[in-house]
Amino acid sequence: MDPHIDAFLRYNYGELRDLTKVGLALSSASFGFYVAYAEKVVETSKASILVRRIMNVAFWLLICAVGCCLLAFGQEQWGLMTLDLAWVGPQVALARLPTAARHMQDAAAILGVSALSYLFGLVFVLLAARHVTETSEAATKA
Repeated sequence: MDPHIDAFLRYNYGELRDLTKVGLALSSASFGFYVAYAEKVVETSKASILVRRIMNVAFWLLICAVGCCLLAFGQEQWGLMTLDLAWVGPQVALARLPTAARHMQDAAAILGVSALSYLFGLVFVLLAARHVTETSEAATKA
């Protein structure tokens, strides 16, 4: 196998694939936590409109994080398919290496969007919980 293709498959693809798996596991676990405990952390039936809107934004941001991880994984697989040595010869695979690298760069950018979406989703969940805590403490003191 060509050393350029070998280095690409060993380092670029392997590292990005592992990052995508971790991102997908983390964002889907956080989304599952959000779905399971959103009603217990913030009683949406008693919450103000502001808190409900914040929780809705957090919900969609976490959904976006999971979706972006899946999209990044698909982009990585698409890049890997361009180098499939069983279908093309080593010369064609070497010629397609820039295309595969571009797919990996796209996947890394999508993974970055996923990380930002995940981060902002968690911030919005914490904002909603803090707002509810402050409101309930003010109601208790009154």
